[in-house]
Amino acid sequence: KTTLFTKVVPLHWACNELWPGKFDLLVARELRYEDVRLAKGVRDLLGLNALKMTEEQRQAVEDYVHEHPQRGCVILDGVDETRISQCSEFMTDVIKGKSLKGLRLIITSRPCGDIFRLSDQKPNERRVELVGFRQADVSKFVRKTLKGKEAESLLDKVRDKPRVMSMMS
Repeated sequence: KTTLFTKVVPLHWACNELWPGKFDLLVARELRYEDVRLAKGVRDLLGLNALKMTEEQRQAVEDYVHEHPQRGCVILDGVDETRISQCSEFMTDVIKGKSLKGLRLIITSRPCGDIFRLSDQKPNERRVELVGFRQADVSKFVRKTLKGKEAESLLDKVRDKPRVMSMMS
């Protein structure tokens, strides 16, 4: 569910269908990966080194986020798969709201794990539970995303595997 969320939100934001004018930058990252957990600064947090940009462009984005953190949004996925002790000091400070004040964080996690001790300290926090699709919604989504035989083939395979269907719903 959260992986879908981390794909759908940036897409709708990029199409100006979500939060129009609120953010100049939206990035979705998976905290389960070492490069994010061990981030030492904005460049690591946003994954700028992996993008095809010049050094000047990377520096400009980094400077902009430092100067205008309220204009940025970062989705951190897989937070429940990470222990606080595995995160760099910079990451824990970002999650606590001590660093990059004003940066909007959307943290996806199961409602467990020691990472919540960090986010509990953040002011203005809201928690939302993502509920799964009904089986009819899964079919509708697949048919909307894939076309024709490809959609029906996938649905046939999923229907034959109740465990897979339960992960989608």
